[in-house]
Amino acid sequence: GIGAYQSLRAFGRVRGFIAQRKAEAAAAHAPLQLTDLNLIFEVTQRYFALLAAHQIVNVYKRAVAQRQEQLHAAQVRAHAGLTSEIDVYTAQATLARARVHLLDAQDQVAKAKAALDNAMGLGPEAPDYQLAAAFTFQNVTGSLVGDFQTALAQRPDLRMLKDEARAEGAKLVQYRSEYFPTVDATAGYNTMGTG
Repeated sequence: GIGAYQSLRAFGRVRGFIAQRKAEAAAAHAPLQLTDLNLIFEVTQRYFALLAAHQIVNVYKRAVAQRQEQLHAAQVRAHAGLTSEIDVYTAQATLARARVHLLDAQDQVAKAKAALDNAMGLGPEAPDYQLAAAFTFQNVTGSLVGDFQTALAQRPDLRMLKDEARAEGAKLVQYRSEYFPTVDATAGYNTMGTG
């Protein structure tokens, strides 16, 4: 025989179940978006750290050049008998300290590049980066309150909490529908043969 069963009226049970699943699906998508945003933030942060490390190297290169000039001037004055040898030794020590700072800064560049490579999932064979020499900007338009509200509305973690709350609300609809009767229809068809 053939049989069929159909729920005709469940007083919100099915709609609640569908709404719950939709909200749960939206909430499950939020961690992926949050991971994307965190990755973008980390790569940006590492890029600016590399840029800053390069700028510090440039500063220490200029410092080494200045200390070399100061050492040369101290040596010329000492040979002319205008100052004592202590000025030459002091200039040599200052030059050595500047060179050590330059080496430390160059080491920081290598560390910053490795951190950026790691953030982007690249290995040691990653190419050197073309760093921006100057940055451009645009004036920000809009109100602080409006921008803040937009930022809050777009945060995946907050949207996930809202979606989870909607899913729980949909569960309540399902639970409340348990208090109401259900209307079901059953149909069947059987044949018997005599023989």
